[in-house]
Amino acid sequence: MGQVLFTFSNAGSAAASITDVYFDDGSLLSIASISSSAGVSFTHLANPANLPGGNNASPPFQTTQGFSADSNPSVSQNGVDQSAEFLAITFDLQSGKSFVDVVNNLATGALRIGLHVQAFADGQSESFVNVPVPEPTSLALIGSVLAGLGLVARRRRG
Repeated sequence: MGQVLFTFSNAGSAAASITDVYFDDGSLLSIASISSSAGVSFTHLANPANLPGGNNASPPFQTTQGFSADSNPSVSQNGVDQSAEFLAITFDLQSGKSFVDVVNNLATGALRIGLHVQAFADGQSESFVNVPVPEPTSLALIGSVLAGLGLVARRRRG
């Protein structure tokens, strides 16, 4: 059975702490292990069970059952802050799936990852969801199509 490792660090410009991590679908089967650097303490299954504010994502973010982890109390002190801290979550993959499938799932949005970040300076929290980014080949194809449409439009005018 294949596995994939997700490593989370906090390189944001605002002081805050990653306190919950959620996964939505993809080629993942189950969480195999959770490990972290000193100062970070996470356990399997986040509370709340779904990403706060995840309903505002399009489509709404729905955590796959069992695909979450959160920091232990005291939440923000055991989360991933802006230092050299990290969180590593290893997943077993579904039968017949590989690392390439996971990368493709991330690129297409078939796998989304949600982060709940707390302890901003104003005392607020925010949730973040990755957005699929077209691969370079797709961008080049889209650019070629748009350029081709531009040439067709010019020829019709002249």
